Amino acid sequence: MVRSFIKWDHQLSDDEDISDVFQEAFRKATSEPCGPVYLTLPREKLWDKSDIPRKKLPVIKPETPPKADEKLLVKAAELLLKANNP
Repeated sequence: MVRSFIKWDHQLSDDEDISDVFQEAFRKATSEPCGPVYLTLPREKLWDKSDIPRKKLPVIKPETPPKADEKLLVKAAELLLKANNP
């Protein structure tokens, strides 16, 4: 029902690491354009204490949007301005 309103949905399976899935969900939610994600987590997996990460998780940083080379953009603009019939 919510699939048409979200960027990403995922159902956690028994063989997946919950911390990896949370990191991927956060990365997807914070990448441009930002938007909601939906995770389905089985109750048994949430109650399982063996899946608790034993080490401190790395800080999750959102993806940065691609950035164009400013020198190439200036050169392209100059070429377009010099062109007779662009």
